[in-house]
Amino acid sequence: MNPSKRARRNDMLNSHNLYQYLIIFIFIFLATIFQSQAQAPTQFNYQAVLRDGNGQVMANEYQTIQVDILKDSPTGQSIFTEIHEVTTSAHGAINLIVGSGVSLSGIPWHTGDYYLQIRVDDKILGTSPLLSVPYALHANTAERLTGTLAENDPVFSASVSAGITATDTAYWNNKPDSLSESDPWYSSSVAAGITGVDTTYWNKKLDVEADSSVTNEIQYLSVSGDTIHLSGGNSVRLPPAFAGTNTDEQQLGISNDTIFLSHGGAVKLPRAEHYPGELYGGGIVFWVDHTGRHGLIASLDDLNGEEGAAWSNMTTTTIGEAAKDYFDGSGNTTAIINQEGHINSAAKLCADYTGGGYTDWYLPSLFELKQMNNALLTIYQVLTNDNDDTTNPVAWKYVDPTYGYYWSSDEYSYNTAWYFNFYNGYSNGLNKSSTYRVRAVRAF
Repeated sequence: MNPSKRARRNDMLNSHNLYQYLIIFIFIFLATIFQSQAQAPTQFNYQAVLRDGNGQVMANEYQTIQVDILKDSPTGQSIFTEIHEVTTSAHGAINLIVGSGVSLSGIPWHTGDYYLQIRVDDKILGTSPLLSVPYALHANTAERLTGTLAENDPVFSASVSAGITATDTAYWNNKPDSLSESDPWYSSSVAAGITGVDTTYWNKKLDVEADSSVTNEIQYLSVSGDTIHLSGGNSVRLPPAFAGTNTDEQQLGISNDTIFLSHGGAVKLPRAEHYPGELYGGGIVFWVDHTGRHGLIASLDDLNGEEGAAWSNMTTTTIGEAAKDYFDGSGNTTAIINQEGHINSAAKLCADYTGGGYTDWYLPSLFELKQMNNALLTIYQVLTNDNDDTTNPVAWKYVDPTYGYYWSSDEYSYNTAWYFNFYNGYSNGLNKSSTYRVRAVRAF
């Protein structure tokens, strides 16, 4: 090489600003990559134009160029290095065939991102990501897959699908178009007479529970003229268009609050909706569910007057989980009364109560008392203004002797039980021998 040219090149390579020496951002990875016998390429072209610090083309100059492929990041580990000695063209261009000196076949292209780094005389001149070339090289690995692949998916191996064979699939398109019933047991049964017409009434079945508050446990329907008669004494008038078109022998069904008629019509059942504060079912309603037909009723007065009662005469023996359900006061009440050695308790006061003629009263659970607290204002207004001296709202004032405390049916420990304070909405456990107020509830 001309000594003056080599000196000029070295001076520029030692410059602090390498980009004044070399402007290489013409990365051209050509599609004309070397290949043989239609296989995926194992080499690729790299072209660039070299310029000096003044932007002048470095024509016809000898250069030593190092190519590195870095893994995962522009500063990652070099997993491929190749040295190229080239002479620039009259226009300063260089053309490298990457992979011509060192094979690219050992690079695991599918395991991460890769970057191409160019050095001239150990000076880094640029790093750029490799994009499409690794995918073309990785495709070559598909040609080397031979033999049998082992199934390693434990979910598939444990499934029914793992046992399907080519023999099984031969039957998929040869299924029978029709079958003849040859089972004598089935043929002689009632089921053999069920037709498609019959099934249309299956979803119009009698829904006893959903409509029990309206029809008093509906047991049957009958039709006369323009009236549908329901068990329990209720009746519903038919729409004029359907009057006289239904008979007892024809199919009728009830779903929720609707009567379905045999000719396609439908009639809404009369629906009784309840509300907090209603005097109903022997007491006062303090909670209803989303249907308005089911809820909880509190007795119209405390069962023990102002003196209160002990939670139970069994004050040092635990009942256990059977009396610790915060939602089921009825179940708790039964567990308290059934405890061995039990004689009297707040729960028994409720179970023996027959207000309104009902016998299903019980000592409320802790959360049922909290729900009663939510309706405290309504209960107070109704029972204070009903002109009945025998009814009284919940005693919420913090005064002796009970301080607004009411027993729940939930056991706290072997010698304590949960109470609820209507004065401040607070609850805690106190000795079972303590005497606090008792108000019964029942569900409807």
